[in-house]
Order: sequence, then C-alpha cells, then structure tokens
Amino acid sequence: MVVHRGVTVLGPSNPAALVPYHASQMYSKNIITFLTHLLGKDGATRASLTLNTDDEITRETLLTRGGDVVHARVLEMLGPHAQPEHRADLIAPMKATNHVAHQD
Repeated sequence: MVVHRGVTVLGPSNPAALVPYHASQMYSKNIITFLTHLLGKDGATRASLTLNTDDEITRETLLTRGGDVVHARVLEMLGPHAQPEHRADLIAPMKATNHVAHQD
C-alpha cells in the first residue's frame, strides 16, 4: 500500500506470483465449460459420448476419428500422406453424428 498525494494505491507486492494461480483458474474453468458443452445435461449418466459434429465447437476441436485425422487444418499441416485418400470423406465439416464408447 502506498499513499501518493492523498491517494491510496493498493497492489500486490509480487504480481508475477499471482499469474500462475489465476491462469490455472482460467484454464480449469475453460476445461469444465468445454466438457459441459460436449456432455450436455445428461452426458455423464450415459454409457457413450455422442459427438454432434454439426456443432461448430465440437467439429473444430475434433482432431481424429476412427484412427484418421479429420481436422482440415491439421491435415493441411501434416501434408498429403497424413490420411489415405479413401477416407477423405471424413474431413471437416462432417455431417454425421459420432458415438464414442467410454473406455473404463
């Protein structure tokens, strides 16, 4: 705390030490929000995860499906040999709904 010309200035003495704490809070909140979006209201009670690839958030964060890379930008970075040509129909945007079984 510092008083300068009658104004009290409050501030942490070591602001850099607080950054990791707040960054961790923000990261964990983002992960919870993302998983809540993927699972939906009853997702945690179902035996499988239904991925709605018509949803932009789900589609743009899905990197692989069935062992193949399906994200267009990742495929572009990996080059022409990243995926067999006969699986090119899997490249985003995908229209089918995917089901992923839980692995226990």
